[in-house]
Amino acid sequence: ARVLQSSSITRSNVNRRSVFLTTKVETKWEQSPSPTVAAAFVREQLDWDLAALGVDYVDMLMLRESPDCLVMQAMWAEMEREKREGRTRALGVVNYCEGALRCLLSTATERPSVNYLQLHAGMGPDPRGLRSFGETRGIRTF
Repeated sequence: ARVLQSSSITRSNVNRRSVFLTTKVETKWEQSPSPTVAAAFVREQLDWDLAALGVDYVDMLMLRESPDCLVMQAMWAEMEREKREGRTRALGVVNYCEGALRCLLSTATERPSVNYLQLHAGMGPDPRGLRSFGETRGIRTF
């Protein structure tokens, strides 16, 4: 695989469609943001990422877990809006446990395509049933 520096996408002859771009939004949970402030951060972060990459959209926009269910729900709603506006093609989550997925799914109009989490051989093929939980709901686990 070829690694591109962010500015090289617009400066090179690389076809944008041949590159799958993923970025993630931090929840900034350590700052205890309100759901409204956290949702606004989604747009700010995506604006910054798109400008840094020199593109109009990313292929996957991912959200990190937060201990605050209302924050996750507000941020996800904003991510759904970003997708409707064409600024991302797919939505996913990072390090979501079953409880966080249940929280998100209770208000989401679109399910995450992916739950990207750390797995290793010592955890077994389906740690605590998380893979099964997600995949029965159409969420792929990586």
